[in-house]
Parts: sequence; C-alpha cells; structure tokens
Amino acid sequence: MIPLTKQASTQASKCFEKRQTEKYYLALVEENVLEINASIGKDSRPEFEKIRMCTESSKFCAFPKSALTKVLLLERGYYKNQPVSKVLLYPMTGRRHQLRIHCKLIGHTILGDFTYCDVRDEDLRRMFLHAFRLKVPCALENIDIKTKDPFTENEDNLWKVKETFYSLDDGIRVIDNSLL
Repeated sequence: MIPLTKQASTQASKCFEKRQTEKYYLALVEENVLEINASIGKDSRPEFEKIRMCTESSKFCAFPKSALTKVLLLERGYYKNQPVSKVLLYPMTGRRHQLRIHCKLIGHTILGDFTYCDVRDEDLRRMFLHAFRLKVPCALENIDIKTKDPFTENEDNLWKVKETFYSLDDGIRVIDNSLL
C-alpha cells in the first residue's frame, strides 16, 4: 500500500497504530493447522539477538509480548514431492516474525524460512509466505487490497494439490466469522 498524499499516509499510519488493519497471509507449511497463542520476545543469545525472535517457552526469550494468530488449513499437497499444507494466516497481533515463529512453534515451519528452520533446502527460491490481503479502514477511503495467490499449480508447477478444504474466499469468510 502506497499512500498518494500526506493526509492519506497519516490516516493509514493511525489505522496501523490503533491495530484497525486486517492482514491475511498465505503460506506453505510443513503440514496441519490451528490457532496459536504464544507470547513472542527477542532471542537473547548473542548470535541471534539482532536476527531472531522466540516464544516465551524458550529460556532465551527476553521481554515477551502476547501474540495470537488464527490459522486455517486450505489445502494439502506436495511441494517437490514433500508433504506440505497451504494455510491462511491471520495475525491478531503484530509482533516481529510472528507468523514465522508461530508456525515453527507448532512444528510446521514455513518453507524457505532459513532463519527459523532446522534444514536448508538450497533449491527453494524464496520463503513461501505471501501477504495476500490488506484491509485498512481509513476515513478517506476503506482500502481492501488482494493479490494473486502464488501457491497454485498454475503459478508453480512444483506444487501439487492432493485435497482442498476451503477456497481462498471461503477461508476468509471462516476466519472473519471466527472474529465475531
């Protein structure tokens, strides 16, 4: 989102500060899903303190703050013949690396997330986390931006869907209804 005027920039910034925005992300993760509620803080180990965050369950977690992520399983399939799941992620809070850490916490690291995974697949061209939708309720204009889903068989021939649980639109409705 790029504001075109100073007034629009100010109003959008206030929406982010007041946590009035809604953000939806897509990710390919190493299998299943749920709701994750775990505080996140800085990783205090000297080699990671400027790079990594961690959950409160780590003995290295400094200054943890509450963090909540809604996760919905959209599809199961294979990426490069390895079992993976496509999920819709909705951060209820906005902590640094929240989605990446929460996925790792439940044992489903985001593909290509070399900061938080234990195994490096050098053949992966990117981290498989994608900002899919942003809603900002500005006074000037209600903004609702969607991007294209990069995790489809048409967009990436290494991704093969085995079973579908929700379409993207249905998944968003399910997440939205869980917020009521």
